[in-house]
Amino acid sequence: MKIYKNFLTETKQEKTAVVTFGRMNPPSIGHVKLAKKIGAEARKHKAEPFIFLSPTQNAKKDPLGPDRKVVYVEKTIGQNINIDIKPTVFEALSDLYSNGFKKLVFVVGSDRLAKFSKWISEYNGKEKRHGFYDFIDIDFVSSGDRDPDAEGVAGMSASKLREFAVSGDFDSFKQGTKLSVKDTKSMYNEIRKAMKIDTIKESLRPGTKVKVAHPARGKGMVTGKVVRYDDQGPHSPFYVVAIQR
Repeated sequence: MKIYKNFLTETKQEKTAVVTFGRMNPPSIGHVKLAKKIGAEARKHKAEPFIFLSPTQNAKKDPLGPDRKVVYVEKTIGQNINIDIKPTVFEALSDLYSNGFKKLVFVVGSDRLAKFSKWISEYNGKEKRHGFYDFIDIDFVSSGDRDPDAEGVAGMSASKLREFAVSGDFDSFKQGTKLSVKDTKSMYNEIRKAMKIDTIKESLRPGTKVKVAHPARGKGMVTGKVVRYDDQGPHSPFYVVAIQR
């Protein structure tokens, strides 16, 4: 999907930015796919790649704070893409335009492609509170059928990782990330702490009773019994069953 502000002659001096904007709270293997698409588009257009992250933080859908989110996104996708925090996509694009970028390739999952296409095109060339941008060429590219920031149960996404963290399913959580075991456990614990759920405690042993969130009961905290560890030994995440109502 492509729009043109006007029919200007393209020159080598016109800088191009390949961009996405999202929450990535937390980053998953779905975001790795998105990053690979951004990298491919950057190489195709001889452009500079950017990922802009929302600073939003709340216990329900955005448990990681902005600074910690940047750390985990960098560890997930590597150092080859510029990563920054911006309040809105419009402010991100305004900053790029003020820094000399005249052409834009915006990459996002198909779930949100139409929405971003409408918003970004509508404000191109218009002075608004968010600032100003006037790209001569805007190209909208889908990163795939599933947006990794979308809500719901299909595919691997940030919402799925949060569900695994809430339910205490560390194995599934680990499979949904590209982090090391150490960083995965750290991110898992930070998410659970922000969502006010017990974190992994190294001193726990089978038979210990802990407070956990019962997925079937929404936000309610109930007592669960630690029954076993995973295959990494006594210092690995615990499993909770036998929920006592």
